[in-house]
Amino acid sequence: MSVQALSELELTDQPWMKIAKAELAKVKDLHDFDLQVINIQDKGQETWKRKYVYWIPVLHLDGEEIAKGRWDASNVLTALRQRHSGLYSENPSK
Repeated sequence: MSVQALSELELTDQPWMKIAKAELAKVKDLHDFDLQVINIQDKGQETWKRKYVYWIPVLHLDGEEIAKGRWDASNVLTALRQRHSGLYSENPSK
């Protein structure tokens, strides 16, 4: 099943990014999305750092946390499909 709705994913930027980005590359083959990387060590990112310092990498979908710590492509695809089905159930004309 291919999910067509465009979503924005946010990911904190830490050493685990290489693994996380590899998992997201698998997702990108099935679902288009925009990725915003946030380095929680950067100035101005204190809120993100306080919230996720021990849980990186973190993934948000349209502003909602969908994964933190260990996750893989299947976790992301599940969240995207759930969001996609929710979009259609809320507005059947889309």
